[in-house]
Amino acid sequence: MPGLVYLLAAFMITAFTVSWAVTPQVIKLKILDRPNHRKIHRSPVPKAGGIGIYLGFMAGMTAAHFLRGKLGLETSPQVIGILLAAGLTFSLGLVDDRRELPAGVKLLGQVAAALVLVGSGVAFGSGPAAWMVTVAWVVLVLNAVNLIDGLDGLAAGIAVIAAVVFLFIGAVEGQALVAVLAVCLIGGTLGFLVYNFHPARIFMGDTGSLFLGLVLSSLGILVARDSGSLEGSMVPVLVLGVPLFDTFLSILRRYIHHRPIFAADRSHFYNLLMDQWGFSHRAAVLVNYVLAAVFGMAGMAYYWGNGVLQAAIVVLVLAGSVYGVYRFDLLKVDGARVVYSKEEKMSM
Repeated sequence: MPGLVYLLAAFMITAFTVSWAVTPQVIKLKILDRPNHRKIHRSPVPKAGGIGIYLGFMAGMTAAHFLRGKLGLETSPQVIGILLAAGLTFSLGLVDDRRELPAGVKLLGQVAAALVLVGSGVAFGSGPAAWMVTVAWVVLVLNAVNLIDGLDGLAAGIAVIAAVVFLFIGAVEGQALVAVLAVCLIGGTLGFLVYNFHPARIFMGDTGSLFLGLVLSSLGILVARDSGSLEGSMVPVLVLGVPLFDTFLSILRRYIHHRPIFAADRSHFYNLLMDQWGFSHRAAVLVNYVLAAVFGMAGMAYYWGNGVLQAAIVVLVLAGSVYGVYRFDLLKVDGARVVYSKEEKMSM
């Protein structure tokens, strides 16, 4: 176990160092995120910082490849599939950051990445039903992480918290692939977060959010499958509870108030914290970090719990979520200062 800890620490340091060194160079590329009606920032900010995250992650994975014998980790089709799918989503996000791809093209790219995972054996099970659930899960997580990327450091910090949970499970349970993927993701993301925490010098863009979503969804699949039970699929849902819950609420809120479901707006939970309740930028981010940690601990408790404890966790999470929705009027649009562009208003 001590040897494993040292190796994982080395991979994390490698990923962090490369990401930390590369990200300032990405700023010089001047791929800019320009402000609009729904964004927080008021002047153009460099984006595509996901380049640093991705290269840091790949540096850590490369180090792990050369030391795979000491880890008991083989270069399996699953490893290759995850890296190929990660590269596909990274490329898709990079092109989108430069050219703003149509939504349909992005969706097709996300489905293609999910199918690469399925084809390599990274799925919730065998058979068409399990494959379809896997594709739906991957696309859901990709978009949930993308949607939560609305404040400086928010998506990156939540990804790190989720990856720490997966790392802990992987290390304790001897799931080498889970542990290595998670630790490389943590290192690469932290190296970027140095420049992304408020006030951000660079945003991750779709280059980063789609890549993070792919790796996190893959980790969720591996942990759920290795749990050996159908109930294990609740673990990644809990660990990624903040982005998933925010996505669900945003869609439900738009549906209830007859807004375009897929139109971007300022009705996300982090928007409400700032617009409706007066939280500062950093405070809103930290609140989401705390919630992500709570969901992560619930996921770990569920993973190692028995049937009674698992049922209690699900009930508590559902009850707490419903209470929060109604206690803080999370389905109310008028108080959220929702703003739409002229084109969106014309389509309503």
